[in-house]
Amino acid sequence: MTTLRQEDLAALPADIKALVQDGVYALYSIRSPSAKYLLVTNRQERYFLSSSGAVVPKPSREVADSDIIDVVVFAGPASGDPTRINLR
Repeated sequence: MTTLRQEDLAALPADIKALVQDGVYALYSIRSPSAKYLLVTNRQERYFLSSSGAVVPKPSREVADSDIIDVVVFAGPASGDPTRINLR
């Protein structure tokens, strides 16, 4: 598990970071030439993010489970009573 500071991924809104921190959304570091992170929402929507946290176009090839490097969380206490989805 990789823990980032709240200041990391500056382009990612604070409310999205809170949802990741609470386990409602899942964030993964990935191996991809066009994206550094994969954000998965509670509705299974997938967003690819740059190293700054900005949304980038979907990679030209599908990201396989083997492309997932690690689960990413943000430092600090959780803000609510989460539904955990980022168990890997």
